[in-house]
Amino acid sequence: KWLDGGRNHKAHPNENYARELMELFTLGIGNYTERDVREAARAFTGWTYRRADDGFVFDYAEQDHGTKTLLGQTGNFDADSAIDVIMAQPAAPRFLANKLLTFFVYDEPETVLIDQLAALIRQHDFELRPVLATLFRSRVFYSERAYRALVKSPVEFVVGACRLLGIVDLPPQTAGALDRMGQVPFHPPTVKGWDGGASWLSSGALLARANFAGALLALARAQSGGVLSEERGYSSEDACRRLAEEILQNDVSAESLSRLKAYLDDPESGQPLSVENFDQRIRDAVYLTLAMPAYHLS
Repeated sequence: KWLDGGRNHKAHPNENYARELMELFTLGIGNYTERDVREAARAFTGWTYRRADDGFVFDYAEQDHGTKTLLGQTGNFDADSAIDVIMAQPAAPRFLANKLLTFFVYDEPETVLIDQLAALIRQHDFELRPVLATLFRSRVFYSERAYRALVKSPVEFVVGACRLLGIVDLPPQTAGALDRMGQVPFHPPTVKGWDGGASWLSSGALLARANFAGALLALARAQSGGVLSEERGYSSEDACRRLAEEILQNDVSAESLSRLKAYLDDPESGQPLSVENFDQRIRDAVYLTLAMPAYHLS
């Protein structure tokens, strides 16, 4: 529907679906020609949908049954066989490998990594379960370059913060907060999806993240063993150490820890961390820790 499948008729093929299929999802720019787009569009005639219920349908009468030349091969290709031709291209597994590495590991992965993962994808005929199983066990995740290399998406930020604080039921403002952060689930801005990466870190989006974290902390109750603990007996040094470990995996500078401790001790009022002010002071310290740059990276 988004790519004008309902307008792709035998007499006047619409090229949108064929073009985006190769450009955004299988081959990438430079690995097909304009003629390939036109021929693939012919192959996809007949694929359409019912406007009444957006249901997928195949209309045999609207399919172009003529001979087509696609990516160097000639035949009476329909949609299924055209996809087979596209996926048989050497660029297809490399394109997918680059997508997977960029999404899970880091931007601009090395050529050797792309080639290795592409070979695995081809070996398993694009069955991703064994491919991802190998990728997730790879030592590349433990490399210095992979550490904190990805910006958490808004959904990752929201889910992670809720788990951290032991919140099971999402607050009612979650949908609006995600919208302000730039990611409404299942509603990407275009068929390409979200750009991700640094685009998640606009000033407005960061403010929305901070406001949402504050809203969560207002809802969260002290939970034994969680980041908001019912214990009252530990010092500001212990509190800082615990927050750094549980929230940031100890990835925090000495300067940041010192500032966090200074907040917990509150030297201006002369009231150090105590049983009386523990709850509010710890909640505020959690908020400050969630606002640190390291928490927005993974």
